[in-house]
Amino acid sequence: YGIGKKTSEQPSPFYINCSLSDYIPPKETKIISPAELDRLRKSGFSEQDIQQLQLQLQQIEIKKVQANNRQRQADELAEGTYREMTLGFILGLFLGIICLFWFRKSVFSKRKQWGILLGMIFNISFDYEQLKTILKQRPKEVWSEQDESEFIEKLETDLSKVYNFQKTKYNEIQNLMETAHSRVNKLCQKPSPGEEEFALSELELTSIIHDIHDLAKFSRLNYTGFLKITKKHDKMTDWRLRPIFSVRLNSKPFYKENYDILIVRISYLYDRIRTRGRERGGDSGAGGKQSAFVRNTTKYWIHPDNITDVKLIILQHLPVLVFNPNKEFVPEDSAVSSVYFDNDDFELYNGRLEKTEGAEAIRMRWYGGIDQKTIYVERKQHHEDWTGEKSVKARFPIKEKYLDAYLNGEYTVDALCQKLGSEESRQLAEEIQYTILVRKLHPTLRTFYHRTAFQLPGDARVRISLDSELCMVREDNEGKKRSGDHWRQTGIEYPFRSSDVCRFPYAVLEVKLQTHVGQEPPEWITDLVQSHLVESVPKFSKFIHGCATLLEEKISLLPFWLPQMDVDIRKPCRALNAQGRQDDQDSLRIHTTTVNSNDEEGESSRLSVLTVPPKTFMANERTFFSWLHFTLLLNVLAVGLLHFSDYSGRLAAIALTMVSVIIMLYALYNYHCRIRYILEQNPGDYSDKYGPILLTSCIISSIALNFY
Repeated sequence: YGIGKKTSEQPSPFYINCSLSDYIPPKETKIISPAELDRLRKSGFSEQDIQQLQLQLQQIEIKKVQANNRQRQADELAEGTYREMTLGFILGLFLGIICLFWFRKSVFSKRKQWGILLGMIFNISFDYEQLKTILKQRPKEVWSEQDESEFIEKLETDLSKVYNFQKTKYNEIQNLMETAHSRVNKLCQKPSPGEEEFALSELELTSIIHDIHDLAKFSRLNYTGFLKITKKHDKMTDWRLRPIFSVRLNSKPFYKENYDILIVRISYLYDRIRTRGRERGGDSGAGGKQSAFVRNTTKYWIHPDNITDVKLIILQHLPVLVFNPNKEFVPEDSAVSSVYFDNDDFELYNGRLEKTEGAEAIRMRWYGGIDQKTIYVERKQHHEDWTGEKSVKARFPIKEKYLDAYLNGEYTVDALCQKLGSEESRQLAEEIQYTILVRKLHPTLRTFYHRTAFQLPGDARVRISLDSELCMVREDNEGKKRSGDHWRQTGIEYPFRSSDVCRFPYAVLEVKLQTHVGQEPPEWITDLVQSHLVESVPKFSKFIHGCATLLEEKISLLPFWLPQMDVDIRKPCRALNAQGRQDDQDSLRIHTTTVNSNDEEGESSRLSVLTVPPKTFMANERTFFSWLHFTLLLNVLAVGLLHFSDYSGRLAAIALTMVSVIIMLYALYNYHCRIRYILEQNPGDYSDKYGPILLTSCIISSIALNFY
């Protein structure tokens, strides 16, 4: 697998048929030059042409050897031998924690490490089965204090085993990261580094990515196991262990490890390899005129089991966007908080939900902790395609100490614009202030989440954001003084009241593409969004979801994705590249292990009975009452015509009465059909295709009869 061919250090010997006594003088001998290229020379090729051909052949040879090397090393990393994996499985199963002291690449091959990891997981799973067997063999009536003590001791041993493994493996990954960081820096500082060296460094980073993925899965799997076994213990005995053991889990928080720091660092190294150590240049408008682009935004939900997988896949193609590269990344840097404004009639909520032309969303946003001094006042404005305009988001910064006065109209835009210094910002500040004062907007909802953004610096063609740990909190003053006269709550009480907070169970992935007309999106994005890792939820909105969940009694329309919340979005595992093509090493092939945290018994996955929340039935009832409200108006009009009009008016009154009766019967039929669909968990079409047509036709006929 070497590159190029070395010249022989000694000249090739010539064998001459002669007698031992014969003497050949040097002038009668000559060295014959190689004749491999004589045919080219005779064909008219110059020496310069021949040298260029030799150079091209050498480059082809280098690329071929590099491809063979990459494939060979990838096979060694990913495949190995089944004998090594079996040996590693036995070591992990019987030696367990002892293997951690030799868990290094210099001692164990990649396949053997996988075997050790699987063996330890099987060992811990076997311990889980042992604990479950103990609970089943000793009924509640005979469960003694000694049994409880032995059970807790066994549980503590398993917790220490998992915690020590997670801690040791995490430290090992950090050491590998330091080594890779040093090697990449030295490689980029070389005058002319080879492509093969960059390829080997990329393989090393891919190996680290696999380690991060495995460790994250290991932690989540065991955390779920501890929760399930303590829940089963409390159910099958008279002892209450779960609250106490939660304290022990917090003392050894292997499941709380934040992998974002590792992800940001490995993203930086990947980007340096992609650019071959050169500084990135870019233009936010790169790619041509703005009119030549098609912008597309799609949103997806990601189950917590798959968040790390998705991040590791994306970072191999896009770097993590760090707004301040000169500062060392800490998890607090990714925090994003927003306070959304609306009025008592929820005009902004309804406009955003129904996507009416010109619908607005106004929010105050800040990054990092609560002590941030700079707040961004933002407005999102929706425009329909038929208007020829694009939906826009604009914002301007303001100091937190001036924000209350600005929202109340006391702090004038003129004083603000002296600090902004932009005519566009001045106009935006005037429009937002006018909207808040005229429409009587006030704080309604706060959202908080951690955002990981992926984007090439200065290039807006592909932008991806992943929001995790999403939490929504009420900010209105209904029933309780929360924000008061301030623009946000200054002292949020913890723990929250259940009616004041909504913890969203999934992460939100947003993919923004800006491609040329007719151009397909990148293949790796297509593979990702069509994989088992994500669930498509078009037009999802944090603001709309928070209002629909926390302020349900005040609103009349609910978003379409609410029933989807009651369905497990995890799907059967499949490879990302399902077209049967050969994957190269820069595509991480992750086959996830689905952990069903709702499966209390731990058996193989099965269909579970879904509990339909009351809000689904209430939404159906509200729709039915809306129809009845309209028919009531028709009946009032009919009664008026019947008593205070002539013969033609009485005919119109009879027609309107018949129309209202038909509409009421149709609404009642539709109501019961939807009730049946909901109870049967039928994923059919819930839209009303014929109701609006029937309603419009009947009204037009009644009006026409009146004129007749």
